[in-house]
Amino acid sequence: DDFKFLPAMIERLNITSVHQPRKVDLCQQGEAGDRSFNVMHELLTLLDSLKFQGTVVIHGNNFDELNSDKLQHIKLLADRVNRLRGAVSTEIKIAFETDVAFFNLINSNRALLVYPEDFNMLSSYLTFPINIVLDFEHIYISAIFRRFIKDDPDQYKSVLSSDELGSADTPAIKDAWLNYLSLHKADIGSYVRELLD
Repeated sequence: DDFKFLPAMIERLNITSVHQPRKVDLCQQGEAGDRSFNVMHELLTLLDSLKFQGTVVIHGNNFDELNSDKLQHIKLLADRVNRLRGAVSTEIKIAFETDVAFFNLINSNRALLVYPEDFNMLSSYLTFPINIVLDFEHIYISAIFRRFIKDDPDQYKSVLSSDELGSADTPAIKDAWLNYLSLHKADIGSYVRELLD
């Protein structure tokens, strides 16, 4: 159903970029990852048949930072995207969006592609040059979040293991994050520069 109106839209509009469909996470093992691969294969095959010459944007890949190996998720993502790339015309670019590291990913669930080193690692496993979609707001929030983790690792660990977690509105999250922001407003620009150095 996601793609029902896509042919008419491609024909009538000057579409240069297509964002991945909802609930797609190409770095997951098992049924969720297989379903995600099949959805993206269907999308790319359809776009290829429509002679689309733009960019398909992938983002929203997550991993459990406490209970899984980030590198294995990156390798799985690269393997699947390499296979997708090989199945369609080279006229279609595949790009990866800078995702956001923040407490809206509850417990130890974290975005896979956030920091420069994440993209460098992914790039080393891709069979084609990496394309990156830069989301300034995501970088801004992630820079602050990374500094929060660095400045107060004990607070971060306590939030990760809190029984109260389950929603971004829990007091543990609000207190930790909002208190940090209010104390460090003046430092935010330097945090972004630090992230990109």
